[in-house]
Amino acid sequence: MCGIVGATGHSISEQELRRAIDSMRHRGPDGSGMFLDPEIPVALGHARLSIIDLATGAQPLYSEDGNVVLVCNGEIYDFERLREELILLSHVFRTRGDSEVIIHLYQHYGLAFVDHLRGEFAFLLYDRTDRKLLAVRDRFGIKPLFFNDQGGHLPFASEAKAMITTGLPCSPLTC
Repeated sequence: MCGIVGATGHSISEQELRRAIDSMRHRGPDGSGMFLDPEIPVALGHARLSIIDLATGAQPLYSEDGNVVLVCNGEIYDFERLREELILLSHVFRTRGDSEVIIHLYQHYGLAFVDHLRGEFAFLLYDRTDRKLLAVRDRFGIKPLFFNDQGGHLPFASEAKAMITTGLPCSPLTC
């Protein structure tokens, strides 16, 4: 179990994002990471529980060119098979973990990449080139992903309390 948090449509400071990540430390005590793009604005954070790829699995993960950013909670069940297929299609992997296949699937298949995913997961994928933030959860909702639309200010998180710590307005009906 890891914790993810993100927001778009409202500038979040590094300190606010750090508080949100820290509020989920019990979900991922083994490390943390963050990505901030204040120009868009987009913020992504990750609290890591190390299970697979202990050495190179820290998040956020980035595509080779740095244009796709990912924070993920969960497990991609058949990632080894997907990884091998993507390698045959000339994709180069930097980690041994399951989450990196998400980035390469997105780059190869576009939005249809979700059709190739099996597992229990929730993730935030930010495409810096297209200025698009995707919030994706597995089909059965095994891994939580809360969100709250507050007039274009969109926080996302594994836990509602992490959204509140971002400083974005939060209605009691949706949090």
